[in-house]
Amino acid sequence: MNQPPSTGKIVRTDYLAAVLTVVLLSFWGIYILLVITGDIPLTLWAIPMILAVISAVLLILLVWRVRGIQGVFSRGREATATVREVRLGRKALAQVAYRYSYLGQDYESRDILMATQRIERRLKRLSPGVRVTVVVDSRQPRKALLRDVYQ
Repeated sequence: MNQPPSTGKIVRTDYLAAVLTVVLLSFWGIYILLVITGDIPLTLWAIPMILAVISAVLLILLVWRVRGIQGVFSRGREATATVREVRLGRKALAQVAYRYSYLGQDYESRDILMATQRIERRLKRLSPGVRVTVVVDSRQPRKALLRDVYQ
């Protein structure tokens, strides 16, 4: 068993979790700024209601993503994978594709990560053919995550 990463670590590492968090905070930040500057009157109740509904959906998606990643770590098993491709792209996006075997079956997976300095330092050591440790979801072996980027 692996120690599941914290919510903060997941939000700083996983691209989807980070985007959901930024969008959620941005909506409310912009709304508050517009209220403070007087561009939106406080009596206009429809906007916060719409934001609340959008926020609820984003929050549900964020919790689903975080719990999913934590679930892989808590019930997952470690396996050795071979890196197929590493991409450090634009817009804070990094991708690592890899192959692994679990219970005699071969799988391929890809992690889409935030391209932070910490992640980039770790990924620069990777190239096609390098062996890495992944955590494989024992319930759904097609799901795997790079262990070390979440540590």
